[in-house]
Amino acid sequence: MAPGDCPTLCPSAEVDVLDTTLTGIVASDSSYRGFVSAPEAAINRLSNLPGDLSAAVVQFFPRPDHWFGTSLVDTIRLASVDSVTLTVRVAQRDTSVDSLRILVYRAPRPRTIDTLTTYDSVAAWIHDSLLVDSIPIPDSLQAGAITWRLPDGAFTPDTVDSNIVGAVFVLRSPTPTVVNITANDFIGEPQLAWYG
Repeated sequence: MAPGDCPTLCPSAEVDVLDTTLTGIVASDSSYRGFVSAPEAAINRLSNLPGDLSAAVVQFFPRPDHWFGTSLVDTIRLASVDSVTLTVRVAQRDTSVDSLRILVYRAPRPRTIDTLTTYDSVAAWIHDSLLVDSIPIPDSLQAGAITWRLPDGAFTPDTVDSNIVGAVFVLRSPTPTVVNITANDFIGEPQLAWYG
């Protein structure tokens, strides 16, 4: 590249350099795709790293109170629940850390779970009195589903709250680590199955 030929090609006055921000005309960044809202996330991150605690907060579909057969005459009201199973799908984990457990806490006010729910807003629910169970992650499991039978009465839906139940999942391990669990219905969100 040839240097400028001064004074022929040099400006005759001082050059002012301005940094200008244009506001109100850029609606979005069209060059990047991939941001999703919390309910659309593919994974929930469970972390017990110092300074980086994260838990998964889940609101389950309401527990059915009727069984519907092939016709209207087959409709049966479900009077009680014998047992409940919880299925959680591990998407990713550090296999060098063994003895991992997912602690499951009952969310006492599941209707308050929404896109504005934060770790701090559910920290009070991570309490021994709300502990449902502790689910071990097999040391040999790198990714896959874990189905665990919960204690009887683990989740007692509040009929006033339309049989909705919620849970908070917290990671426990001997050394700090991260476990990702799947979080949407396309790849397998946590599921409760009720048996009457």
